[in-house]
Amino acid sequence: MRKTVTGTGGMLLLQTLKDAGVEYLFTNPGSAETGIFAAIAEDGDQRLVVGKHEGLVAAMADGYHRISGKVGVVIAHVMGGSYQLAGQLFNAQVAGSSLLVIAGDWASELQDYRGLAPFPGLSQAESMRPITKEARCAYQVHANPAAITVATIRALREATTPPTGPVYLSISAELLNREGLEAQIGEEAHYQIERPGPARPPTIEAIARRLGEAQCPVLMFGDDVWREGAQAEAVRLAEALEAPVSPVGRSSRTSPRGIRSSAATTRRRRTSRRSPASSPTCSSSSVARACTAA
Repeated sequence: MRKTVTGTGGMLLLQTLKDAGVEYLFTNPGSAETGIFAAIAEDGDQRLVVGKHEGLVAAMADGYHRISGKVGVVIAHVMGGSYQLAGQLFNAQVAGSSLLVIAGDWASELQDYRGLAPFPGLSQAESMRPITKEARCAYQVHANPAAITVATIRALREATTPPTGPVYLSISAELLNREGLEAQIGEEAHYQIERPGPARPPTIEAIARRLGEAQCPVLMFGDDVWREGAQAEAVRLAEALEAPVSPVGRSSRTSPRGIRSSAATTRRRRTSRRSPASSPTCSSSSVARACTAA
């Protein structure tokens, strides 16, 4: 259900994040983001986690995402503070972590004093683009208050849609503090794109039959194994087939340690006990059960 919210730009942003289910914000506070912090103080619901350096803040948000599976949201400070995120944001990019970095923006074509902002004519968001998801997910909002809600939802969707990764959003500091703004939020679907449904039973049976008949199968697990908490089922499937496992994608979570060690054990077992020509096949029913679980 859509609803209209009014207040400062910071309040519009905060209500959009709340509507999307964001519970924690990680930050090293800066003056360009006072509109956000004022909204947090007025609202009283959001949990603010404060660190003494942007690198620590980004690492905490990344860790929160890896443990909870939810987006880690960082409130950073203009261009100078955002650059402090670079090392940990690069790590998140390589790992495919779903992070959203939001920063105030002082950029103006009339600004002669640079301070911590970019030189006139340069974009803060563009400067961060190389260390975002696919080196392209950096957005900016400068004048239109309605764009705050639209850009925030777009950024959350980008961060959580495979291949996942960090997204950067800069919002005008003046807009974050401006009062009397209005925008619509809420579509009940939150920000997550619906994932494909489970395979039909005949499809699972066909896959299981081919795996059971294969002499030297290799399993390739994607990120959904981790997202759906199916690591144990994946281990059982690898053990049933005595098959090596190869991860798909960049994330180390794609192929959990348990799956890798199980695959190594079964590979040694297969080498020591059998030759490919004499290797008996698995029953398709047992493989089907493992495929359905995984």
